[in-house]
Amino acid sequence: AKPALAPAGTRAATFRTPARGSPRRRASAPATPEEPSSGGVQASPLRHSYPMTPTQPRPATPSLPSTPSGTSVHQNRVRVALRIRPVSTADRGHTGQVFAVDGTSVQVNTKALTETGRESPSSLDRTFTFDHVVTGGQEQVYSAVGSPLLQDVFQGYNACLFAYGQTGSGKTHSLQGSPEDEGVIPRMIRDLFGQARSRCAHDPALNINVTLSLFEIYNEKIRDLLGKASDSPNLDIFEDVDRRVQVKGLTKHTALSPGDALDLISQGNRRRQVGPTMMNHTSSRSHLILQVTVAQTHEPCVVGLRDMESMITITDLAGSDRVSKTEAVGGTFHESKKINHSLLMLGRSLNSMSEGHTFVPSRDSKITRLLAAYLQGNCKTMVLATVSPTAFNMTESVCTMEFAQNAAAVKNTVRVNNTAT
Repeated sequence: AKPALAPAGTRAATFRTPARGSPRRRASAPATPEEPSSGGVQASPLRHSYPMTPTQPRPATPSLPSTPSGTSVHQNRVRVALRIRPVSTADRGHTGQVFAVDGTSVQVNTKALTETGRESPSSLDRTFTFDHVVTGGQEQVYSAVGSPLLQDVFQGYNACLFAYGQTGSGKTHSLQGSPEDEGVIPRMIRDLFGQARSRCAHDPALNINVTLSLFEIYNEKIRDLLGKASDSPNLDIFEDVDRRVQVKGLTKHTALSPGDALDLISQGNRRRQVGPTMMNHTSSRSHLILQVTVAQTHEPCVVGLRDMESMITITDLAGSDRVSKTEAVGGTFHESKKINHSLLMLGRSLNSMSEGHTFVPSRDSKITRLLAAYLQGNCKTMVLATVSPTAFNMTESVCTMEFAQNAAAVKNTVRVNNTAT
């Protein structure tokens, strides 16, 4: 059953509601001078276009630098977590583990490749280093990528998490999971409301309002998954006066509890485009984007305090398809072409960002235009790269790790989203 949606501006019963007609004030943060929010990018020797077959050996990735925290405006590097899923049916009977994990580093296990009867090209004999390497369950994934971003949001920063990898590598499972083994999204929603109640109990003047939107990009068309059936199936992208990329006509819904939010997400997921392939019986055929806005306000206001409103965006990218493996035909083949093209354009844009180019192509696909704002603008961004552990998907796994390695070279200029009162 659909949850009863509260009108815009309604506060959850567990949060303090200001008196009718009184002005709303937002959460406190030390007043700081306004500074530009345009993203900064530093050059990197890494380059990648997806999909591709590695042909040249590359040096091992150096240890990743830490990112500063505790300041209102600073440079922030994109953080990357790699998840190596367990062996599954998508590995077509291959069971040999071809990765050796050492802390936050991953090395191709050439001995395992030889044992499977596959040569070990020098281009695959490489070591990759990330912020996190996850080989455990959903709780470990959330601790690595979900919990840190939620803390950023409560501090007033925009945050973004997107999952990238080939079809069947575990992106959707990592983000959404199952009722018995919840993924990042339901865990984050429950944690968000739990922390909101705790913060409001600690500060009686604090109000927290949560709204969300959910949409998909299918065959380069944007569809609101929480809108009416009669709404346009192809929404437009535009830039507002602050040069923020927005989706025109996208509906926003107030969630008064974690149950409300999860029910809305479940409703939207049922409308998402999925289909079976030889690599995944429930393959995502569209890019899914969830946007959750958290507005923190104080009433009564205190001189010198600021409002804070931030957004966390979680993107479940459709997986890259190699037709020789998915055996896609007809409409599924057409979907695969659109998916691979959009991921290729995203990879090219990321190349330009990591190499410090002044011009970054971001208008060749809609998902690239949206994600470019999170990879270059005012946002703390995390990439969750998912890979298969076996030789059967080795080429795709290495390409995924190259993409993630490039992402770690990109830096944003982030700031607290507040306004003087």
